[in-house]
Amino acid sequence: MNRGLLLGAAAVVGTVAVVAAQATRSHTPEPISPAPTDTAAVVAGTSITTRQLDEKLGGRLIQLRMQEYRLRKGVLDEIVTTTLLEREAAARQTSTAELVATEIEAKAKPVTDEEARAVLDSARDRMGNMSEAEALKSISEGMRRQRVAQRRTELAASLKAKHGVRLLLESPRVKIDPPSGPSVGPADALVTVVEFSDFQCPYCGREARTLKDVLEKYKGRVRLVFQDFPLSIHKDAPKAAEAAACAGDQGKFWEMHDQLFQNQDKLTVPDLKRHATSLGLDAQSFSTCLDSSRHAADWKRTMALGQGYGVSGTPAFFVNGVPVFGAVPIQEFTSVIDEELTRAGRASAGFGSAPRESQR
Repeated sequence: MNRGLLLGAAAVVGTVAVVAAQATRSHTPEPISPAPTDTAAVVAGTSITTRQLDEKLGGRLIQLRMQEYRLRKGVLDEIVTTTLLEREAAARQTSTAELVATEIEAKAKPVTDEEARAVLDSARDRMGNMSEAEALKSISEGMRRQRVAQRRTELAASLKAKHGVRLLLESPRVKIDPPSGPSVGPADALVTVVEFSDFQCPYCGREARTLKDVLEKYKGRVRLVFQDFPLSIHKDAPKAAEAAACAGDQGKFWEMHDQLFQNQDKLTVPDLKRHATSLGLDAQSFSTCLDSSRHAADWKRTMALGQGYGVSGTPAFFVNGVPVFGAVPIQEFTSVIDEELTRAGRASAGFGSAPRESQR
């Protein structure tokens, strides 16, 4: 080929290569800086954060996290208990099955015929078409399973102390704003229990007695703050909440609180006024307060507050922000409170941080 043609072709190729390289450089997008880890999306340069999502979801997210925690905690407790039983059996040079038989099944309190019949008498309407004999057998078996489970829990608790157990799985913790409202216990208590309750709710009435035992057990270390959460299914609950607040205006909130829970079938307006008289309140001032709905805005505010924390039913509690939902036995409160006191002790000694609050 003509030498001139070769040189011309080479020049064209070189020029094309340079142009292509320049074009590539000019159209290569600039590297995108990694978004912060809490960024869920970026729209026209504006970040949408996971915190915004959490705030939008509010109570629904809290309930979901609690469901997840309960599932994990249930499985964890079972694994821990099984491991402890195996270790204890090995220490006693026996089998796990034999240990369970002698220390759990044999030591669970037997169910008497009288106990089973007492339960049947209080629940006949839930027995369906069962014969009396079938119902008594079903009740006895159910009570037996409960007592075996309780004995297993008791044995596990003693073995935890013996073999050493540290539970590091943490419950979700809700950021609770400093609560205002009727309270019992010192303002600087290490543990604050915020209660959302309904005076017409039978479970709340039962739990009010449990809370008295809790406050007595932890006197000076626990503060209880009461928040109204009258459910729509309880028609007398809103006015009962107002009655307690009206009594509080005269310095007798807790006296009215106890009176209402002890008389949950007597919460109509005339009943509420009779309760006020029996407590020695100024009847005229109380009636004026109740009839004017002066405190209606209060329970509406605390209801909205509770809903934002994931409360959908009563009773509901937050122990230093740790949710405890439903009518639970005192053991569940003591378990959470003891852990919070331990955390506070570690923090004051410089061995850890104060309780953490999850973002909502």
